[in-house]
Amino acid sequence: MKALHQAQIKAKALRVIELIGSIDAFIQKNTSVVCPSCTSVCCKNRHGRHDEEDLAFFDAAEITPPFFDSNMTDDAPCQFISEHGCTLKRSARPFRCNWYFCTTLLVHMQSGPAKPYRNFIDALNEIVRLRKEILEAMRPESAA
Repeated sequence: MKALHQAQIKAKALRVIELIGSIDAFIQKNTSVVCPSCTSVCCKNRHGRHDEEDLAFFDAAEITPPFFDSNMTDDAPCQFISEHGCTLKRSARPFRCNWYFCTTLLVHMQSGPAKPYRNFIDALNEIVRLRKEILEAMRPESAA
């Protein structure tokens, strides 16, 4: 892939944020049904920590990462979870949090109308593709 200019990287990052916003309601609709009755909550503190790729994406999108309290234990409930779900905007969450869907949630998503699910999958694939392009362009060796 040819090197991207900073403006192109930012445009792709903003497109990712737009796509995340476009599927947020679909995800919320499904998690609001499945997650409240879950007995094996996946939102653990260890998953709320942003990794290097998350931070690189935030840099491209000019997002300030939320403060992560590293004094909390990894197995504690995620510090960003509330009784109403995650307190972070979906675009500010770690990538692994946004795109982890347990089997129960996936089955529920797939059991609804086909078109919203297809739109969700299409947007998710586009998000993954664009994020990969952004991260590749931001690697030091790609600047050469």
